[in-house]
Amino acid sequence: MVERDLAKVDVAGPTPVSRFTDNQSMKKDQVARIITGNQVNCAALKAQSGSCSVRTVQVFFTIFCFTIFSLIFAGCSHLSSIYGPNDYSLNDLKIDTNEARGEVINGYNGYAGKVIKVSPINTSNWTDYSRTLYWDWDLQDTGFQQITVTMSVLVESPNSGKAQTSAYRPAQKTAAAPSTIKWNGPANLGWTLQLGDDYTAQFGGKPVQIEEGKWVDLVFSQSVDITGYTGGQVYLDGHSDQQGLIDQTIYVRNFKVTMRPVTKFIAMTFNDSPSDFTEVLLDQLDQLDIKGTFFILGASMDAMHPVMDRNLTAADRLAVAPDRKETVKRIFDDGHELGLLTYFNASTDPALTENDLQKELEDTRTAVQRAIYGDDYMNHPWVANYIRDPNDNDPQTLAILKRVSQKMGLPIVSGTTYDSSVSPDTITDQFVSNLQPWDVSINKDPRSDPSIMRTLNTLVPRVQTEGYIFVTVSEMIDKRRMPLILGDVYTNMNPDVH
Repeated sequence: MVERDLAKVDVAGPTPVSRFTDNQSMKKDQVARIITGNQVNCAALKAQSGSCSVRTVQVFFTIFCFTIFSLIFAGCSHLSSIYGPNDYSLNDLKIDTNEARGEVINGYNGYAGKVIKVSPINTSNWTDYSRTLYWDWDLQDTGFQQITVTMSVLVESPNSGKAQTSAYRPAQKTAAAPSTIKWNGPANLGWTLQLGDDYTAQFGGKPVQIEEGKWVDLVFSQSVDITGYTGGQVYLDGHSDQQGLIDQTIYVRNFKVTMRPVTKFIAMTFNDSPSDFTEVLLDQLDQLDIKGTFFILGASMDAMHPVMDRNLTAADRLAVAPDRKETVKRIFDDGHELGLLTYFNASTDPALTENDLQKELEDTRTAVQRAIYGDDYMNHPWVANYIRDPNDNDPQTLAILKRVSQKMGLPIVSGTTYDSSVSPDTITDQFVSNLQPWDVSINKDPRSDPSIMRTLNTLVPRVQTEGYIFVTVSEMIDKRRMPLILGDVYTNMNPDVH
């Protein structure tokens, strides 16, 4: 692998540390000794025999070259294993020295190396750390990249445990300051990614609460598509006064940023939409900046869900159905994808025929098309191009569905589920422990599973921290570079497996 320095940095502080380790310096000395040794051996031969034959020189030269190449290869392998491409050390970090916000010091609190000391600016509204530390790069890559920041931090506050007042917000800062501080998550300290002038994203990750006065190792990660951008920046962000802290100082050591191409994808899918609650889910997905694939239930579009809509009168259904169809259009307009469930999504009737199942899917597909394009729907490409097996997974129904898949030319996309009866944190822990690249996750509309709203806020950042990119079903198929086989059922789209 070839290292590329993507950013020309200007850091107030120490001279950049050489990336050659002591091991590499030792290998240079070994090479020098080998060269000297060959000369000594040849001189000894000449003294004994009166000559140094060409063959002898060739033998020693061959050994010398082999040794040189071996050492170079070992050295390069060692460098790659330590740094890899696109890695950055403490000296790649830029420091805002305005108003004494940042400086490099030699050692602190038991650590003898270089440390960056960061102080906030108290503005009229908050204690601000924004861009006290930041890192720029000129983008030469494309596609999805995972950007990870690792560092050790120590936080100190002169007001820890004491009643505080602020010249800027005296009425709101009278309680005793806490002795801990949170990193990651809304209103907490952390890192933000900016691309160009129009895209920013806070790094994902589970909030971490640390005690003051102790060195703590932290990891922050964010996956993003950098295609089309020519520059970017990663910067420290957050307003700690929202946690009740004022004027605390942050010390940073062992700072490192890595950028790697992403090869882990997950497709989030949702069953049973539309409902009266789908719009709230769409708002949340927009805030999380992810796109999903919605498998539409035909009965729900007509406000005839056998369970959820059972109390609606005929007049109610006529009044509700237009809003449901407008929700389907918004799903499409927001950049999400659409798939098909059978009309009622539960077909275990032994009398169900292949034609019956196909008609349910065709009716739902036509209803989706009409909701988006109106009466002109036949003049547009079909927007719902995947089908999903019914919830009950009845073997007979599934066998029929496989034949219908081949007749209609629509792949069957299934996926993995989880127990939604437990807490969002437990769901997230279990989800991540079982997660595999190329997984398709099955979730439900909030009407069927209200817990999805709380779960997404915990699950999405955690999965992103694990280096995954959320994609739609068609994006995943495109990235696997292999079409899905009609009639097969896909819960995972790993091209090396299926």
